[in-house]
Amino acid sequence: MRKFVLLLSIALVACNSAEKQTSATPEPVAAIEEAEPVGAVARYTFAAAIVDREPVWASAARSTDSGEEAIYFFTELMNLSGQTAHHLWKKNGEEIYDYTSNVTENRWRTYSRMKLTNFKPGDVLQVSVTDGEGNVLAQSSIVMPQPVIDPKYLITSKGAGIFLTDARIPTELAGYDITKVTEIDDGDEYDIYIVSENGQQLLSIENGYGLNTTPMIADNINILSDKLKTSKNIGVGSTIDEFITAYPDAQLYFWCLSSSYTAACEDPEYFAATDQLSFIYFYFDEKGFNMENFDQPEYTSEALVLEPSDFKEDTKIKKIIIFPDWSPS
Repeated sequence: MRKFVLLLSIALVACNSAEKQTSATPEPVAAIEEAEPVGAVARYTFAAAIVDREPVWASAARSTDSGEEAIYFFTELMNLSGQTAHHLWKKNGEEIYDYTSNVTENRWRTYSRMKLTNFKPGDVLQVSVTDGEGNVLAQSSIVMPQPVIDPKYLITSKGAGIFLTDARIPTELAGYDITKVTEIDDGDEYDIYIVSENGQQLLSIENGYGLNTTPMIADNINILSDKLKTSKNIGVGSTIDEFITAYPDAQLYFWCLSSSYTAACEDPEYFAATDQLSFIYFYFDEKGFNMENFDQPEYTSEALVLEPSDFKEDTKIKKIIIFPDWSPS
């Protein structure tokens, strides 16, 4: 979240500068037409924090009373004493919050805020400043930026951070705890190395379970923590809607892991793959599948293609597996 807030702060600086100096809006803020302020509004801007009743941009966002980080909108009003002013917040064109301020002085500074958890990267956020009769006095918009993923937590087709498929598995590494566990599947033994950081499990590395049986060489990497993300901010806990928005080319599948070729599936898997991230499967919580709209097939050796509409909108990714490159060398 801190990386996201930092990038948001940069976006807010750019937005503020654009309002004061030029009509060209630099990245990552989208070029959105702004309403010019009238005499009653001396200043207006988004901000990452409010300090001593003034907006702050190049700073981490201030937490709300509940400890959650927020984005702020600041206005300085002139000669509106005895009237009301509103901050009308919209997300992607839909009204989500109307903040009211009862103005009691000729020079009046006020602000409103919303929790960052209300927004996701790419959302268009607009605030209109209106008077008590609904007249728009000023207006500003920004696009919520993509967060910057720390390279140590970045998921790629090759692995997660410094842990790579088809690479030697470290047994000791500064800053991490690595624990070896031996599992048995259908009589075959294979090793799992669980990687933790500060007491939290990040990922597990398998050896000898897939195609790669070379000792101490990583086979599959299983993502266990929501700290690890793709470059588009997708990880364990992301919703199917967030996933499809980030990877519109993705294909969803149903596959049965049952050992029986004739019985109805007892162990279904619902997963997705995208050409943007080869050798990675994103597995979704089976409870989010709309079973009432779907006749579960008998087991086959082929994966069955699904559509996003086959799932509830809040269905979440429960695990991510990075496989080795199976391409012929």
